[in-house]
Amino acid sequence: MVPRLRIALVAVLALACGGNESPGQRLQHSVTTFNHAVRWDNLPIAQEFVPADERDAWLKRRRRIAERVTFLDYEIVEVRHIAMTATDAEVIVTLTWTPKTSNVVETTRVLQSWRYVEDEKRWELAKQVESKVDESGDPADDPDPF
Repeated sequence: MVPRLRIALVAVLALACGGNESPGQRLQHSVTTFNHAVRWDNLPIAQEFVPADERDAWLKRRRRIAERVTFLDYEIVEVRHIAMTATDAEVIVTLTWTPKTSNVVETTRVLQSWRYVEDEKRWELAKQVESKVDESGDPADDPDPF
């Protein structure tokens, strides 16, 4: 009876650790982890979701942004797979922030494109387009919303 109990315990622990996550579950985890890390300025964690050849430029830009703004919150508005594939996804995120020079709360909508890297079994941020949101809630025409 003890061996059966041991086997059952190992099976429960394996399931609890998430070893059998689907790509969709991994996407949700990656999107949440990345955006949470960006919100709290935890760039070492966030950069792990950026392709290796783009990390230096991404980090440089994020550090410039961090000098000018304080992030207050983020909301993952929508996560959807593109063209019914399991390897490409679009995510809409809303960031609220304030410039360090004022207390005015601003909102930026971010469209993130994610791709699944099959051989590494992980999602990475392929592209990100940001647009400031105006008073009506619509994206404003602003090439640098931060």
